[in-house]
Parts: sequence; C-alpha cells; structure tokens
Amino acid sequence: MSNELEKLFFELSSELVPNVIKGMIALKNEDEYVEIKSYDGIKNSINYELSGISFEISTLEKNFEEYDDFYIKEIDVEKFKYQYWWAFHDIKAEKVYIYIKKIYKPLINEREEMAIMVYLFFEDISDIMNQSIERVFIELTDYIYQYHKTFTKKDLIEKFLNNFIRLTKISDSDIYNHSLRVADIATIISKAMPLNQEQTNLIRNAAIIHDIGKLWQKTGMLENNIEKTENETNKMYLEKLEEIFLGNNFMNNIVKIAKLIYERENGTGPYGLKGPEIPIEAKILSVSNAFDSTMSKIDKPNPLQYSLSNLKYMVESNLLSERVVEVATKILPTFYGGIRNLDIFSSMGYGREVYIQDKYEKEKLHKALINSSIGNILNIKFVEKDLDLKTGTEIEFVLDIGGIVEDYNAKIISKSEENYTILIESKSSKNSKLVRIVWYKNVNIFKIDSKVDLKNLKINPEKSYTGVMRVIGGSSLNFSSENEFRAGQILLLNFEYKGENVNIIGIIKSITYEKSFNNYFLEYLDMGEKHTSAIYRAIFKRQIDLRMKNNSIGGEEI
Repeated sequence: MSNELEKLFFELSSELVPNVIKGMIALKNEDEYVEIKSYDGIKNSINYELSGISFEISTLEKNFEEYDDFYIKEIDVEKFKYQYWWAFHDIKAEKVYIYIKKIYKPLINEREEMAIMVYLFFEDISDIMNQSIERVFIELTDYIYQYHKTFTKKDLIEKFLNNFIRLTKISDSDIYNHSLRVADIATIISKAMPLNQEQTNLIRNAAIIHDIGKLWQKTGMLENNIEKTENETNKMYLEKLEEIFLGNNFMNNIVKIAKLIYERENGTGPYGLKGPEIPIEAKILSVSNAFDSTMSKIDKPNPLQYSLSNLKYMVESNLLSERVVEVATKILPTFYGGIRNLDIFSSMGYGREVYIQDKYEKEKLHKALINSSIGNILNIKFVEKDLDLKTGTEIEFVLDIGGIVEDYNAKIISKSEENYTILIESKSSKNSKLVRIVWYKNVNIFKIDSKVDLKNLKINPEKSYTGVMRVIGGSSLNFSSENEFRAGQILLLNFEYKGENVNIIGIIKSITYEKSFNNYFLEYLDMGEKHTSAIYRAIFKRQIDLRMKNNSIGGEEI
C-alpha cells in the first residue's frame, strides 16, 4: 500500500513542475502531523530522508483550522526558515505560496481529518492543484486511509509501551537501558535476515518489555527467598508478563514472543522448546539479549570481539540459532565499532533501482529493486527471474546518484526466497563519504577553550547555549543557533537519545548568516572510539526510528 501511495503522490506532484517547489503527505496524530511522503519539485524526485518528521501545523499557520477543504496563502520564507528548516532551508525565493489540503476518512456518517497534503508553489496554482487531486481523489483517499489505519493501531501500541518503559526507567535504569539496546540490536538483525516490517515491529516491542517482570523482584513482590534454578527464575519473570498485560489484546503476540527469549536450540530453556519449535522472532530476541548481556558487562580490551565470540560459542553448544548468529556477527561490528561505510543509500526507499555486479565476472550486471534499508544493510529483489546467488558472494553495488555513478564493495549475507540482504562493506572509488542524515533536534552548546579529554570534562550548565542540530554525519554536523560563534571556535554539543548521552567536540569550519539566526558547520575533532561510536549508534538508532515510523510506527520518542 505504501508503494502505491508513493507512486500516485509522485505522479500527482510531477504534473505541477515547474511551479511546485516541495510537497508532502503527513498523517494526523493527535495534535501533530507525521510526514510520511516527501516530494522535491526542483529535483522531481521523492525525498526519503524526511519521512518520520513530526510537526504542528497550527504554529505554521494559525488560520489553517478554520478551513475545511484547502488553504492557500503567500508567505515569507524567512519567517518559517528556522522552526521548519527541513521544508524551507534551501528555498532561495523570499516569498512562496503554501497550499494545505485536508484529507478526511472515507466514512459516510463521519467527517474526521486523517492527513494533510502540503505544497509550496512559486505561484498560486491552487485551482490546478484542486483539479489534479479531484481526478485521483477516491484512489488517493483510499491509499491514505489504509496507511492511516495501520499507523493508528501501531501508534497505540507504541505509546502504551513508551509510557510503560518510562516507569521501568524510574525503577531500574539498568533494565531500562538494556531493554532499549536489545530492541535496537534485534531490529537491525531482523532487517538483515530479512523479516517483514510486521515481524520487525513485533520483535522490537517484545525486546522492550522482556525484562519488566524483574522489577517485581526488586520491589519484593516476587518470592526470592527460595532457591531456584536459572530456568525457574527466568520463567517466574516471564510469567509475570502475562499478568501485567492481561486483557490488552494488542499485546498478546508481543508477550508470546517476549516469553520465549530464553529458549535454546537444544530444548534446555524454561519452556523446553527446541529448534524449529522456536519462532524466528524469539531466536533473534535470544541472540540480541545474549549479545548485549555480554557486551554491556564485560571488562576486556576488545569487548565487541569477545561478545561475538561468545555468540559463536553458544551456537557450538547448540544454544542459539546458527543462522541468526551468522547474520549478527556480520552486521553488529558496523553498529558498535563505528559505521565507516555508510553513504546516502542509508536513506533509500522502496523501489529504488540499483545494479549488482559480480566482483570477478565484470560483464554480469544485474538490475535490482531495494525493498528496505538501514545504514549499510540493504534488502533487495532482483528483476530477472531464476537468478541464484550464494550467501557470501562478493559483489559490487552500483548506484546512479543524479547522474554520478558510485561503486561500493558489498557481500550477500543472507537470502530468503527472492529477497537478498547485502552488506555494503566499503566504497570502491577513492573518495569515501560518511552518512549524513536530516535530524531536527535541540542541542546544548558549550564553548571549549581548547581540545579536552571527554573523560575528565566538567560542564557548567549555567554557561550553556542552545541550538538546533539539522544534519548530522560521521565526521561533521550542521546546526543553527541565535547565539554567535566564530569560525575556528571549539564547541561541545550535547544531546540525549534513547537513554544514551552523546557528546560531540568539534571546530566551526564555516558560518552562514541569516536574519534571525546563523547556520554553523562543525567538523569533529578526535574524541576517541568510545564517543565516536556513540555518535554512530545515535545515527543508526535515528535511522531505525525514521524507517519504522515511516512504516506506520508512531508514538513519542522513548
């Protein structure tokens, strides 16, 4: 359904060239809207980087709520450039027309808004726009309605879990942080297997709740004075999930998978399931939990390699799934060791055409379509039938970016029926880039007199400044602020995401002056592997959230 909506949205928008600057479809989610489709009129293409951005329309145009159908008005670009940067930052014109069209649910006896379409025009072409929408109105409304129904159901689950997990944070921050890490790891592995979006959502939510039963031990609500085996103890925690979520039908499947997190391939888990009796979702959850339990506690020179070796040992002992661990050992180093090979393929959307070339047989070039992507992990489907490439095959990934052809070294890490998961390992050409993603997030800013050691850094919150991060990458970021900083000045930018505190030290390399604020380009200084990896993890988690939110996951940030 998402692909059909995207195709119709693109055809509708491209008809308006050259008068259209930008367009978007955003679903209504209580008092805010969540952007799900974005169109760039200048490039005449779908922009996948902006999916998942939430905003309030009332602050954009206060009179909008008074209109039942559509709204058109000429506006000053400068007025909205700061707060709505992602939509206005690259518009050179001083004035543009903003067009907002409300989309209602296709119900006979009920008129309830479910989405809006927003366009920016050079001229007032609202009559042409209305005629174009009217021509495809029934089809367009139906696609958006199906998308919205899925979004709403998952939004309810997500909000419920977000609120519940916050209670966990108050009671036990270790369980809280562990649960979020396991959820991230499980999501990455699920995408790489590959599993479909519904399975990925199920695994992520099960990871979030899997340890909640342990809170009852801390509060003395579980019997802990009787000596029990490890299986008996784990089963006691897991059975508590049934009580906690009793009567919540949305949670039934999530609880079912969460309860199987300690099942083992040889049947020695709490419930005695073995091999094929264990759902793939539970196998992924088990591997993710085992990895983080080792990775977060081990005190060794190379915790990543030790933790991966432990997974392999558990496979040899017939405890974990060999297939899942094989995928995990290939992709987790990019998550924890610093993602060195990400590029713009990290934000590709469904249906993008790419070409796969055998690394040793150059004459063979195979056309493929991208199903999904996170970071440097892509799930693709070849156009030609009966093509059979083996897992482990080394390939070259060829991408046409606006007429510029980029080559990457890659490897097939798994396949399922007609779908292949490939890991982009390095760029073949000389110039290596790092991922840069749009991320509209408030940050704290501190002036630093000289390069400092983050371990011994003491921050005075009374001497902080505020700004908004707009784009972040592996080696630099862009931010805006009403405060003035000079070129060459060293700053520390701080923000928190998913329970992890991220500190970035860099030097201002360039400044763009606007009327009410300044844009700054910050290049990172050497911060050490620990803090650099924290940046990569934050980027990766953000990509996961955007990709999942665009697949109908709503709710507040955990």
